[in-house]
Amino acid sequence: MYLASGILLWFIGQSGTNHIGASGLIYAVAFFLFVGSVREGNRNSMALSFFIILMYGSMIWGLTPFTVQANVSWEGHLSGAIIGVILALYVYKDYIKPQELYTEDDRPFFERHPIDI
Repeated sequence: MYLASGILLWFIGQSGTNHIGASGLIYAVAFFLFVGSVREGNRNSMALSFFIILMYGSMIWGLTPFTVQANVSWEGHLSGAIIGVILALYVYKDYIKPQELYTEDDRPFFERHPIDI
């Protein structure tokens, strides 16, 4: 994420602006989590990641050139957000699958055997 957002920043960044720090990575992770939770359909995860995006310095406002200071790289924020969305849409997989419901009778490991004494 960090490398990809840096490469994208190298293409879209303007000269005369400081393009340093980890804000691209932070934006990439935040937007990856939000879009991944939207894809998953998990409302709790969606609400939590959206809350993080809003509370972490109003990340939405950091994507535009009109709301940040002149020497802050809003392009770095934008490139991180773009990379996070791309990775969430094309690379993210459902790693946690819902487990099937079972009872102890369905699994032979849990069968009860009489003990001979």
